[in-house]
Amino acid sequence: MITKSKQASQHAADLRETFLTLRKHQMKLNPDKCVFGVTGGKCLGFLVDERGIEANPDKIRAIQNMRSPTSVKEVQKLTGCVAALGRFLSKSADKYGSSTQSASGAGLLIVSSAGVRMERAVRFEFAASNNEAEYEALLMGLRICYEAGAKKLSAFSDSQLIVGQVNGEFEAKDDSMKMYLQQVKEFVQKFDKFTLGHIPRSQNAQADSLAKLASSAETSAARDII
Repeated sequence: MITKSKQASQHAADLRETFLTLRKHQMKLNPDKCVFGVTGGKCLGFLVDERGIEANPDKIRAIQNMRSPTSVKEVQKLTGCVAALGRFLSKSADKYGSSTQSASGAGLLIVSSAGVRMERAVRFEFAASNNEAEYEALLMGLRICYEAGAKKLSAFSDSQLIVGQVNGEFEAKDDSMKMYLQQVKEFVQKFDKFTLGHIPRSQNAQADSLAKLASSAETSAARDII
């Protein structure tokens, strides 16, 4: 059983309502198995966080590495796995970045080894999907850090798809994604060391806010905040 709140400030009230319901029906929980204040995690084979329910990358890799079925039972097993992920496959292009019907944008938070922070909000003059906006943000960050003289770079994104593709865990099948991935791979060669890791959206709120600010801006000029 999961009690999920849209806002952290509402969580205590949601828990109270849950406990009152349990008490009403005389149901008890095992305190050794209860966990509170979780920002995200795995549940019933899926990833649950503040954005909702997402496909588990381990499940996707299991299907990718599965050998071709040779019997009716193996076909049924494969069909079941694909059906379980079907709702996520149809929505995969709708996630990760800030993209609206009228505009799209990217937000960057860059921190130097000396602790100097720079925030940038950029509005694109072309229609971009959320995944394309994520790649644009990554490429922009690479260019800024390279021009600033950085030799070693650790980057983070709240898009599991982009992180998985760059790290070779996921395959880029769309032509647009293939193009972006190739550009990133070529650019990271300019650094002595480069790593890209995944960060929960709850820990990436500043960059997410900058992206939304950019997509709603009236001009495409980059907005730098030092």
